[in-house]
Amino acid sequence: AIAAFFMLCLAANAQNTWTQKTNFGGQERRYSFAFSITSAQGTLGYIGAGEAPYFQDFWVYDPAVDSWTQKANYAGLGRIGVFSFTIGAKGYAGNGYDNNTTVPYNDFWEYNPVTNLWTQKANMPIARSYGAGFSIIGKGYVATGDVTGQFTQTIDDLWEYDPIIDTWTQKTSIPVTGYGRYCAVAFSIGSKGYFFIGIPL
Repeated sequence: AIAAFFMLCLAANAQNTWTQKTNFGGQERRYSFAFSITSAQGTLGYIGAGEAPYFQDFWVYDPAVDSWTQKANYAGLGRIGVFSFTIGAKGYAGNGYDNNTTVPYNDFWEYNPVTNLWTQKANMPIARSYGAGFSIIGKGYVATGDVTGQFTQTIDDLWEYDPIIDTWTQKTSIPVTGYGRYCAVAFSIGSKGYFFIGIPL
């Protein structure tokens, strides 16, 4: 685990270059969750949880002043393998696991940067760790993950979260025949989501 932090610049006057920024403000760690939120204060980056040990702290990075500030702790217990995404001006994170449980957690939380408060939302219908999260036009999505906490069973499902009615709805599973996976990567561009790589079981 390392605390070094870099920014990738892809612009006409700085093509395809990395610039080192202020190192992460918390303790070194791995397996954290992260998201970004755009508001009147600009676009800020957030990171929380991870190991080792199992961290619960939560931090924000402001690129305008190149600094880290600690915020309210992630409201779930310290853990790893949390999925996350952003919807509008709020961040969402949930599930994951630690050594205190035999299966992953199914709790799910909303972060409001204005109030610096976490609010518990509807539990994930199928608990998991290392699911892949992304958002599209006001909805959040979570796909795949490990459902045992022991890396012995993965799934290929996809769920949609609607923050207006605080409800999860199952969608079409990832179309890969024969296995699920964990530690996959996902992101969205416009009105479409993209999902790839990961570790199959």
